[in-house]
Amino acid sequence: VDAIDALADASKKQVDIATANDELFLHQLSVGLHSKIVKMRDQEQHQSRLQKIYGSIRAALNRISGPPRYQIDVEFDGESAREHLSLIAVSNNKYGRGHMPYADFPQQGELGIYTARPLSTQANLKLASDLILGTWDANPDLIERTAQKVTVSFPDGKKHPEVTIDGELVEDQKRFEIQIHPKALSVLAPPPPQPFNLFG
Repeated sequence: VDAIDALADASKKQVDIATANDELFLHQLSVGLHSKIVKMRDQEQHQSRLQKIYGSIRAALNRISGPPRYQIDVEFDGESAREHLSLIAVSNNKYGRGHMPYADFPQQGELGIYTARPLSTQANLKLASDLILGTWDANPDLIERTAQKVTVSFPDGKKHPEVTIDGELVEDQKRFEIQIHPKALSVLAPPPPQPFNLFG
């Protein structure tokens, strides 16, 4: 009912969207830990939502104890580096604080880039819990950067990376050109909440 009311009073607004190799995405491209969890979960047959949640938890525990390791060439707005990472996520705008990772304001005109080097099992558990609890921005092992354009590629010819875009696995691609497109998507947004008036 609340959604219907919001839609009835909605107005058109422009928000940012991102592309990876010219394919649109709304949330993020993720490489490493999260992608391996999705791959392990999808390899199992789940008959119910509860079984799927259980499969995700079991896959997460397996991956935390044996995190992936990648050699990744990363280019941020023309500045390039080769980094050894177990996680990289490129999001459509920076993550908001105080909750699980997603953008509060998809109108800032920049990509958020989040990376973590290979960590111990204990450090991986701490990072995973911080991501769930929304305290990730205080974790020293997660590095945050911003850019308008990012290129991510994998120089190892034998190792195939696990990559997800908006939660869907992407296979047989080892180079991703990611770009923000400011205010390129029209959406219907509800009006902002009205301030409370004590005197009616």
